[in-house]
This record gives sequence, structure tokens and C-alpha cells, in this order.
Amino acid sequence: MNPDPSPSPYEQMVKSENEQIIDNIIEDLPPLYRDVVQLREINGMSYEEIALCNNVNINTLRVTLSRARQIIKEKYLIYFNERGKA
Repeated sequence: MNPDPSPSPYEQMVKSENEQIIDNIIEDLPPLYRDVVQLREINGMSYEEIALCNNVNINTLRVTLSRARQIIKEKYLIYFNERGKA
């Protein structure tokens, strides 16, 4: 008999908690960063579409998105480092 490949209740809880943490981090981003992250990562728009909608150079958009992702990563790591100390 093969083991059930679906996530366990614990894995589902951890995934849900991580999604909520990331959503909160995104909501706290400065508006420009928040908007490009939402358009790219949540709405799935292409770089070209986002650049056209926001009237920005595509290279500027890539830099902005990269910075936003870096902030998200740093805040996420800070959250888990602090949580581990509690």
C-alpha cells in the first residue's frame, strides 16, 4: 500500500501560516513595492504588462521587484529567527 501523498494536517497548518505571514509582509511593503509584487506574483502579469500599466521602464521594474522580494525575504527570515527564540 502506498502512503497518502496529500499533506498532513500539520503540513497544511504550516503552509497556511506561512501564506498568512507572507501576505502580512506584502501588505506592509511601501505602496510601489506592494503593487508590483501583487501584479507579478499574485496576478501573474508579465513584466511587459506591468511596465506598460505603470508607465515604467522594464529594467526599472525588474530592479523594483527584486528589491521588494529581498525585503520580503529579510522580513520573513527575521520573523522566523525571532519566533525560534521565543
